[in-house]
Amino acid sequence: MKNLFPGYFKKTEEESLEIWGDCIFVLDANILLNLYRYSESTKSDVLRILENEKLRNFLWLPNRAAAEYFENRTNVITEQIKSYAETKKLVEKMQKSFDDSNKHPFVSESM
Repeated sequence: MKNLFPGYFKKTEEESLEIWGDCIFVLDANILLNLYRYSESTKSDVLRILENEKLRNFLWLPNRAAAEYFENRTNVITEQIKSYAETKKLVEKMQKSFDDSNKHPFVSESM
C-alpha cells in the first residue's frame, strides 16, 4: 500500500530534501488570476514568493495556463469590480436604513 499511496506517509528527512531539491512547481492560471482576488498585502506576499531568486528556477508556467490566464483575466477583474460595487450598495442601503430608523414619523426634520 505504501508504494501505491506514498503521499499519505511521512517522508524521511533525506526523502524530503531530495524532493525539494528536484521539484518543479507547475503554476496554473488560477495562481495568477487569484492575484486579482487577494488583498493588496496577500498579493504582495504571493508575488514576493514567486519572484524569489531561489524559487524562480523551480517554477514553470505552461503555455496553456498562460493562455487561460489571458482568456479569463478581464472576466475576473470585472467580477471583482461588480463584487465591490454590490458590497458598496449594501453598505449604503444599510446606512440609509439606520438613518431612516432615527426619524420620527410624525415630526419634521426641521424641528
